[in-house]
Amino acid sequence: MELNYRQQDKSSPNQFKVYIEIGGHKIRDTDYLEIDNVIRDISFVRQQSTNFSHLYSGQFRFNQMLTLPYWDFLFLKGHINEKELQDIQDGCLLIIALFFVEVFDDSGTVYIYSRQLLDKLDNALNLFQPTTDRQKSAIEKIKFLRQHIVDSEKLSQNHPDTRELQKAIGENCEWIYKEFIEDYFWETAKSFEPNRQRSTETMKQLIDNSNKKRTDNK
Repeated sequence: MELNYRQQDKSSPNQFKVYIEIGGHKIRDTDYLEIDNVIRDISFVRQQSTNFSHLYSGQFRFNQMLTLPYWDFLFLKGHINEKELQDIQDGCLLIIALFFVEVFDDSGTVYIYSRQLLDKLDNALNLFQPTTDRQKSAIEKIKFLRQHIVDSEKLSQNHPDTRELQKAIGENCEWIYKEFIEDYFWETAKSFEPNRQRSTETMKQLIDNSNKKRTDNK
């Protein structure tokens, strides 16, 4: 079982280090509290997204609810286990996708414009090195959304010559929804029993070791 550094940090603060590194250069330090806040936001987005059967950004007030630099956490390094890092990266890609989807949802003020995030998001998408096929495909689909935000006004007016593009954008959003929301919850549900078995085995080992120490000390 991989060590959960975030949990360990609660009992041994400052023993483990996490930081943001891009292109081999350390950009800044972070800490497990900031990571916990990122994970909280990812969990919130996934949970709220189950209210709809498609990727919909209009339900989120990004400027009030989702204000962390999620793109930075694609480049998280240090003491964090691989599975947790992958889950954080997947969640951050989901949030970035929603930032672009908001342009097409035509829901008023667009967060990436009001916060001037396009350059930061472009750099992150171009520099991030995916570690899974899912992440690689997600990057391609998010870049597709990014490429066509200039067509959002024409799309909102339902021009006949945009039907194929509308279809392609919809397919990209469906894929992101399925992979990062639907499949996430299916995979989480399937993990309950294996996790329960591991927890039982761990507790048994701890009790056995404790009993053995008491016996050896007699």
